[in-house]
Amino acid sequence: MRLLYFTDTHIRASNPKYRIDNYYESLKTKLQEIVQLVELFSVDYLLHGGDLFDLPWPPAKAVQMSVDFLEQIKVPVYIVSGNHDLLGQKLSTIENTMLWFLASRGLFRLLSPGDKIYLKQAGFTLQLSGQHYNAGIDKENKINSYCVKKKNCDIAIHIVHGMLLPQPFSPHVPATMIHQVAPLTEADFTLCGHAHLGYPAEEIDGKIFINPGSISRILALEWELVRVPQVVFLDFSGGKVQCQYIPLKSARPGFEVLRFK
Repeated sequence: MRLLYFTDTHIRASNPKYRIDNYYESLKTKLQEIVQLVELFSVDYLLHGGDLFDLPWPPAKAVQMSVDFLEQIKVPVYIVSGNHDLLGQKLSTIENTMLWFLASRGLFRLLSPGDKIYLKQAGFTLQLSGQHYNAGIDKENKINSYCVKKKNCDIAIHIVHGMLLPQPFSPHVPATMIHQVAPLTEADFTLCGHAHLGYPAEEIDGKIFINPGSISRILALEWELVRVPQVVFLDFSGGKVQCQYIPLKSARPGFEVLRFK
């Protein structure tokens, strides 16, 4: 079984403040590369970590980009909601968003909190679960959203849109630390979004925590000038788990697309 994971696409029709190129066309090109990677690696499932859109009700041009992309994907797609997908960043509004509308049309499946999906292939069973963003997800001692129980499967994957980090990013940004979650979750892989810069795969007690970062560069942060947007390929088909970060070849250097403030 092979999976491809990416996150924080922030599909929109207009240019973000700090982009100096054509953001729409740049993102369209990166999504096309992901379509090609799904085919190249014979991917069975495509996973998305939230913030598909930059707004809960994006302009028609942005919606068209997402539909064109998803209609090219010939394998099941699973997504959690990010804060930008929600009205006022409130999870209670999810049924009034474009994300929900597209899911209701069968373009992908939303991973509802508490649900477990069992994917099976050639004697291998994968438990897939997800957690949408909610306003209290990273409040002190509120780590239950990152934790799941593993049952009747070989591998458990949990996808969360939250600020799960190896170390604090800023005293002003609420975050949850990986070392807090590791002893309490039974997921073999926790896939995160929300933190746009991402980080290398972190392993604690055999549990792996992954955030490849946003495939879109929106903010004029110094690290964004050198960061390369990437996706993650997970391969469970060879007896040994393969986890590979894949930089997107279509992503131009940061200094060519960002205006540094």
